[in-house]
Amino acid sequence: MSIEDVGAVLVSPTATPEQRVGAALALAATTDRGQRERVRVAAESIVDDRLRVVLEKVAGDDALEDADMEELTAPDPRSSARRPS
Repeated sequence: MSIEDVGAVLVSPTATPEQRVGAALALAATTDRGQRERVRVAAESIVDDRLRVVLEKVAGDDALEDADMEELTAPDPRSSARRPS
């Protein structure tokens, strides 16, 4: 995959959160500091708070913890259907 292909995954609304995080990690691992900026800009446009926080950590060179990925892949309690009372 080229850098542009990886960048396309980062911003793709059809990519899974895991794919987008993987793309962000790959871009951030390059020697080109502009790629971290690319991840930061992409993070700003993310609606999902959990994904945005993870991408911001990647862009800021913060260490990702296992808990970050667990939180990201856990069901969002705000999106669960409510049962009628």
